[in-house]
Formats: sequence, C-alpha cells, structure tokens
Amino acid sequence: MEQPKNNFKIVSDKKTRMILPNAITLLGVCIGLTSIKFALDGKFALAIVAILFAGLMDALDGRIARLIKGTSKMGKELDSLGDVISFGVAPAFIMYFWNLQYLEKLGWFICLMYVVCVALRLARFNVNSEEEPSWRDNYFEGVPAPAGGSLF
Repeated sequence: MEQPKNNFKIVSDKKTRMILPNAITLLGVCIGLTSIKFALDGKFALAIVAILFAGLMDALDGRIARLIKGTSKMGKELDSLGDVISFGVAPAFIMYFWNLQYLEKLGWFICLMYVVCVALRLARFNVNSEEEPSWRDNYFEGVPAPAGGSLF
C-alpha cells in the first residue's frame, strides 16, 4: 500500500502567500510615517523606537515571504519603496526636527542629500539584483537602508 505524501505547507492559499508579506511591509511603512508624526510632536525617543520597529517589520517581511514561498517582484519593489520612507525620509525628518532645523538651509540640504542617497542605493540594488548571479552578490555595496536609517 502506498503512503500519501506529506504536502505540509505553512500557508496554502496563494493569495494569502502574496498578501501577507506585503501587508507586513505596509505596516512597516505606517510605523515609519508614524515616527515622522512623533518627531513633529517633539517626541524623539518614540520616533526612534518607531524606526526600530519599522526595521523589525522590514526584517520579517522578506523572511516570511521566503518561508511561505510568497516572494514576488511587486513585493521586492514595495519593500524598496517602504525602505526609502522608513529608513530615508523618516530619519531625515527626525534629525531635521531634532537639531538640523537650526542650520536652516544647510540642515534641509543635508536631509535632502541623505534621502537622495538612500533612494539611489536602493535603486542600484534593485537593478543589480536582476542581473546574473555573480561573486558580488555575497557583498554589500554601500550601507543597507535600514542600517543607514539607524546610523543617521
């Protein structure tokens, strides 16, 4: 008698496999935007905690997507856009409202340059990841956006 195959799947519904990681990514974006609101209100400690939680969501979304086989090109692009907001725009605003506003135009220019650098780094990462695999895939080029958001 033939034994049935064990087709164990964590999430079997295809729509759920695609929606769940993207929902986690969007939750991270909302947390990143909330950090901007905290910075506007002068609650800088909460703003920083929110950035750390956005980093946690960023770490979870990709891992969960790979675990449940829910990776997609849209998810990759959405993750990059979320990274620009949560680890580019949000830290720049936090720094601006905390201390850079006193430098006036120079402070704003520093914030703009940081966000532009984050966006360019993520765009380069996305373009390079579509090429053939090579030895360069084992090394980072530049500072990853979540780490940069924590450093800024």
